[in-house]
Amino acid sequence: MTITSTPRARSGPRKRKIGAAVTALAIAAPLASVAFLTPAAVAAPGDQCMINAVIEQDITQSFSAANFDNTKAQISNVFDTFEGTGIPTTIGLSSFGSMAPLPTAPSLVGVDANSAAGAQALRDQVASYNYMTTPTGQVDQNGEPASGSNATNWQAGLQDAFANAQAQGANKIVFITDGVANAYTNSSGQYIKDSIDDTIKAQAAAAAGDVADQIRAAGIELQISFVRTNAVGGGGLDDTMFPANPDLVVQSMQELQPGFRIGNVISVEDITDRILVSTLADCSPAISLVKSHTDADITDINGDGFTNAGDQVVFTFVAQNTGNMALTNAVVTDADLSAAGVGLVDGGKLGSLAVGASGTVKSEPYTLTQANVDAGFFHNVATVKADSPKGPVTDDDDDKVPTDGTPGIKLEKSHDAEDITDVNKNGLTDAGDTVVFDLKASNTGHLTIENAVITDKMLADAGVTLEGDGKLGTIAVGQSTMIKSAPYTITQADVDNGGFTNVALVTGDTPKGPVKDDDDDKVPTSGTPGIKLEKSHDAEDITDVNKNGLTDAGDTVVFDLKASNTGHLTIENAVITDKMLADAGVTLEGDGKLGTIAVGQSTMIKSAPYTITQADVDNGGFTNVALVTGDTPKGPVKDDDDDEVPLKPAPVPPAPASNGSSLATTDAEQAGFGAAIGAGILALLGGGAFLALRNRRRESVTAHGEAQE
Repeated sequence: MTITSTPRARSGPRKRKIGAAVTALAIAAPLASVAFLTPAAVAAPGDQCMINAVIEQDITQSFSAANFDNTKAQISNVFDTFEGTGIPTTIGLSSFGSMAPLPTAPSLVGVDANSAAGAQALRDQVASYNYMTTPTGQVDQNGEPASGSNATNWQAGLQDAFANAQAQGANKIVFITDGVANAYTNSSGQYIKDSIDDTIKAQAAAAAGDVADQIRAAGIELQISFVRTNAVGGGGLDDTMFPANPDLVVQSMQELQPGFRIGNVISVEDITDRILVSTLADCSPAISLVKSHTDADITDINGDGFTNAGDQVVFTFVAQNTGNMALTNAVVTDADLSAAGVGLVDGGKLGSLAVGASGTVKSEPYTLTQANVDAGFFHNVATVKADSPKGPVTDDDDDKVPTDGTPGIKLEKSHDAEDITDVNKNGLTDAGDTVVFDLKASNTGHLTIENAVITDKMLADAGVTLEGDGKLGTIAVGQSTMIKSAPYTITQADVDNGGFTNVALVTGDTPKGPVKDDDDDKVPTSGTPGIKLEKSHDAEDITDVNKNGLTDAGDTVVFDLKASNTGHLTIENAVITDKMLADAGVTLEGDGKLGTIAVGQSTMIKSAPYTITQADVDNGGFTNVALVTGDTPKGPVKDDDDDEVPLKPAPVPPAPASNGSSLATTDAEQAGFGAAIGAGILALLGGGAFLALRNRRRESVTAHGEAQE
């Protein structure tokens, strides 16, 4: 209980310091009042929250029946207040009159007043109290026998309460009396009682004060309860026949409780409230929660050796009462688990927890999500809440489940036969045809991939786009995303290379950093190399140098040489050679070097003029062969072609008849002679033909005329 301390000096032949504070607690009643006076608190820090008190009840004849019944009722009400508070409450109950305890009101020690059974036992004990009028065998200084209830022996009552408190371990004594002691036992062991002599009364109060000092020195609070009694002839403060001297009452009460004043009366509600408030001041309800898991609590559902999405974890919650008062209705909640549809065993209810006691509850299995894995852990907070007489107490604790796994991405670039379009319909995969690529990005790791994008430099350089500009966005674990490229047109360079290979790249972001992968795809092309040479000349290519109307010795001829790329591969280093011309010293344009000939293209050159020789004429003409060669990606190519230049020498005249002359004719003479003969023959033939024609006409005319006649 909370009190203040005011030292005071005691009057009389000897002085002793009594630390005390006076808090008047009174039981207001129609006929009597009980004041609970609260002295200095002695509870040390860390004391357990509890009520442990001994009540010593004055059962003397100064109490009227109404006083007595009302006092018993007020005490019973206190037990009603203690019952069921949850505060451990131990009560000892005893009585005194001329002696302690009275045989009619024996001691009851160590009762659990917080329990229904204990509180009822105390109520029953108080209800059974009655006066003791039978002599006890005890005699006073005058030798007169004493009954139990015919004297007020504070000394005996306090000694009895002190002994019970020590046996019970109580830290409080509530001493209920009417305010005037008139009996005690002196140092010689003599029992002294006098109901009239104020000196004896003062000595009795002083003897009781010595016991009160011993009680406080032992660290036990002494609470004095003052009752205004009114039994006729009993000597109480409100006795109408022999009322007690108020000054003597104050002086006597101050031996027990320094600073006492008559009139400090409060209600029953205040009494019980102050008892609880003062007790609760030493109460520190508290609870702690530990949320945890071990490796054994994790189940690798997918068996991949990682703690990742789909695996399960069970949490353990241990709540302990770390305060100094009992707790009830303890329950653990976990908002994150609840939101995931995961409950706690028995709803997380732990029930009551005694001081220092613990309760354990487990969760149902929680399945880790991909979001947990992406975050690198699952972290959540649980809360425990319990009720105490001082109000609710809570605590929370978190637990983190680390997740693991690695990021991974894979790119597959491909095409199939259906992705190639034979634009030129030649049955080959060659220049001008188109191909569409399939690009598939897969998340092969354990972490979600964000901002995934595919790039393809070769296609981009060729102006070929990807679906969605290659942006894939998010790829979940185990998922794939596929896009296509726009058609790519195969180039002649691709064909010359026998096909082409290009590399695509996929990149993305994960919680553990960027990921990337690349893949290539080869598109083989088809087709064969081919070259054709055409060597020719025409009439315009022959020059009749000697103007004799013949193609003969001395005349010249120029040759046309045409090389054509008849295959599907570019021809490099093409060159034409012509051995006969070369041997004759005749060159070709550009030395016959044609360089590159594109597919489907031709290159033509001419030779320098070749002069026809007599040998050519003698042979009736000449034929020579030219050769074209070149390089392709699939190896060299060549072709040859010849061209014939027919020659016909001039006719030779027949030899003249021999006249005995031995002179031979010259070639000119022979030629002239032959010409003359030929002319004569033609003249004769012409004349004959003319005559024949004329005769036919005549015959026709004659016949026609005859027909007319």
